[in-house]
This record gives sequence, structure tokens and C-alpha cells, in this order.
Amino acid sequence: MDEEELDHPNASPEKRYFPESLDSSDGDEEGVLACEDLELNPFDGLPYSSRYYKLLKEREELPIWKEKYSFMESLLQNQVVVVSGDSKCGKSSQHGGVICTQAHKQTAVQLALRVADEMDVNIGHEVGYVIPFENC
Repeated sequence: MDEEELDHPNASPEKRYFPESLDSSDGDEEGVLACEDLELNPFDGLPYSSRYYKLLKEREELPIWKEKYSFMESLLQNQVVVVSGDSKCGKSSQHGGVICTQAHKQTAVQLALRVADEMDVNIGHEVGYVIPFENC
């Protein structure tokens, strides 16, 4: 199977591969990539999962994706940045190192789970939530 690269303005010099490039159905060793060829998740040091790449494709199609870099620049230059947008545009889950608030407990937990899923990490480590009577 051919290797597929993701185009990303801030991609590391390492290549990004879709997980299907790992499978070599004909048993030929050339089709299998060594672990050091895979892009590693900086949070846990493990190669990204196939779910990460699936969610990445979905995220890139959200309206907020094209504003990601201007948002990150604003975040670096200001102490507080307020983001407003329509529901389901990606404003809450697209940017790392950000605190999101939600009016309802269930929504806060769901958002934290989604962000952890998108970052390909476990909830309670790099991503968490605080709701009445429960911290994670």
C-alpha cells in the first residue's frame, strides 16, 4: 500500500502516515513501516492511533479549522481570547492548551472526552474536567 502524507502547515519534519499504510496484506516486508517512521504523539510518546487520523480528517473540514493559526497567534499575544461561533463549528475542541467552559455538567464531560479523543490521550491526564462533586 502506498504511504499517504497529510499536508499541514505546522507539520513536523517527520512524515505523517495514515494507519492503513501499516498493513501489508501480501506479507511483503516492504509494506510495513518501522515504528520510528511513525509520527509520535508528544503527550504519551506512542504512535498516533487510526482513530486520531480519522478525527483529524473530520476536524480539518470544520469551519474553525481555517482560523486555527490566527487564533493561536492571538492566544500568544493576549491573556484572554474569547471565541464565539455557531454550534458544532469546532470552537471548543480544536485548540490545545485552552480552557473551555460549559453551562451543563454533561456537556463539560462530553467535551473533555471529545478533546481527549482528538488528542489521542486518556481522559484525566492531559485533558480533564471539573464539575460539581467530581474532578477528573
